[in-house]
Amino acid sequence: MTKRIRTTTSATAETEPATAGLACDCYLQMRRLLVRLCAMNKTNAFRGMAVGSLALLGVLVSCAGTQTPKDRMTDPGQLIFNGQTIADVTCYKCHNGDATGTWRGPNLTKETPKMTDQAIADVIFKGPGLMPSYKGKLDEHQVAEITAWLRGLAPAVAPAP
Repeated sequence: MTKRIRTTTSATAETEPATAGLACDCYLQMRRLLVRLCAMNKTNAFRGMAVGSLALLGVLVSCAGTQTPKDRMTDPGQLIFNGQTIADVTCYKCHNGDATGTWRGPNLTKETPKMTDQAIADVIFKGPGLMPSYKGKLDEHQVAEITAWLRGLAPAVAPAP
């Protein structure tokens, strides 16, 4: 007779700590997934690991930035950044709705002060690395609005003498 471990997610949901800074309940989802994997029968270990790995990957990929609610935004640049004005422009998914960054994209409140307005526009239009290009999706005026909003979060740093 094999001993089975019984898991309940409702009991663990109340006792698990809230993890600040995550865009979704990634911590809780990963913890529940690991509890389920540990509870699997040994004969299904390989299958469980394969399925669990895919599920964990899906959880991690889905955990990105949080969109700022529309009723909390007044700046046109912030509205564009958060996908409220143009649905195809979803900067918040990688940089968070407040531009503080996620594991997928850097904290723009720390990066933009080091950059000129033209350098910011070039990054937005060209999309370096894994960042998509927004050329054709945004015009110069909209990029200027995003840049102005970012500058308001973290003003430009004066160059060192």
